Amino acid sequence: MSVKDLIKTIPLTFYSRDFYRDLLRSGQGIGVRFMLIIVALDILYILFVGASPVVAIATFLPDAAAQLPVATWKDHTLSIDKPSPYVLQFHDKNGKPYKASGDEGKAGRLVVDTGYAPDNLPALKEKMKAEKILALFTAKSLVTMQRENELKVQSYNAFPDMVLTQADYLHYGHLILIFVPLIVIFFAGIASFIASFIKACLGGLFVMLVGLFTKSVPDFSAAMRLTLAAIIPVGIVFTLIPGSHLYFKMMAWAGYAIFGAFAAMKSKQV
Repeated sequence: MSVKDLIKTIPLTFYSRDFYRDLLRSGQGIGVRFMLIIVALDILYILFVGASPVVAIATFLPDAAAQLPVATWKDHTLSIDKPSPYVLQFHDKNGKPYKASGDEGKAGRLVVDTGYAPDNLPALKEKMKAEKILALFTAKSLVTMQRENELKVQSYNAFPDMVLTQADYLHYGHLILIFVPLIVIFFAGIASFIASFIKACLGGLFVMLVGLFTKSVPDFSAAMRLTLAAIIPVGIVFTLIPGSHLYFKMMAWAGYAIFGAFAAMKSKQV
């Protein structure tokens, strides 16, 4: 089946009794085409939701790179071309600082202090929390604040000798903006496909129960096809309704599944 045929299938899932009748009576397989449609819709949703943050980061990236110092690692020791400690508090094009997650008024900061030795971790933890320091680069190690308000200390022992300039920051930042979304989309597509199969199996049990009354569901493969087809209109509609409760989604899906089963039954009686 071509992409054009798959696209034509989508509106039919909303209303067509003939579509559901043929799906149960003459359809084949478990409904892989519907799984592909669901995966495609999920990916489109991810692209829609993720486009704005990616654009914002891409816009912010040149300004951020310009604020970063030239960093040199030699013999597992960090040095920079600016006075230490050097505080990085990124600002947007309007001059407003970017806020850290869960911020209470002060923007999250990165600090490079090559003269600081992180010997007293409890004291350092309180200092980083109080000053909203997200990461502290010392001469010998990187200290980051984790989500659980715990510190993680990583030494530079695995770092090779290297120099990072503003051009390097910009280059690697652009690579991240390209490859991270691609990786997310790839794994999201796999997860969506697996989730669709599981839903088809579980929903197929309900459809088989409905089929006991309608006598229109010939086998479990047909039940899986109907399950997946009924997911498409429900998924599209409730994606457009923020905060939709799972209960309403399940009820809407069950309604489409019952509609499809009865459409096939009535067509047999003609």
